[in-house]
This record gives sequence, structure tokens and C-alpha cells, in this order.
Amino acid sequence: MIKVMLVVTLVMTTSAVARGQSTAQPVSKEAPSIREQIQEDRAKAKLEEESSSKKRVWDRDANGKRPWDRKENALPKE
Repeated sequence: MIKVMLVVTLVMTTSAVARGQSTAQPVSKEAPSIREQIQEDRAKAKLEEESSSKKRVWDRDANGKRPWDRKENALPKE
């Protein structure tokens, strides 16, 4: 019985898991970087902006600008 406990203790103390070490996980190249995510988000926003002008033509002027995008509606600088 003592031999079995000694062997189990020896195996547990020498194993990598018991020491808190883990094998390094390979870094996946499939996940996009922050820069790529920002570029994708901007591209999506641009596509939404272009398609929304066709969906909701009533909230835009002849130039395709919304009221809050026009410069003449901007607050005057003091």
C-alpha cells in the first residue's frame, strides 16, 4: 500500500499538470487582428450607410446628407 501511494505521489509531483505548467497553445492565425476588425467594422458601416440612403430617402436632402450631417446646421463658433 505504501509503495502504491509513493508511486502515485511521485507521478503527481513530476507531471506537468501538477506543477501548473501547460503546453503552449498554438496561436491561431484565423482570428483577425484588432486592425482588421476595425477595417471590417468601417466597411460594414459604409455599406449600411449606402444601403440606408436607398431605404430611407425621406430623411435625406438632395445631396444624400442627413440634417445633422449638414454644415449649415452646425452650431456657430464663438
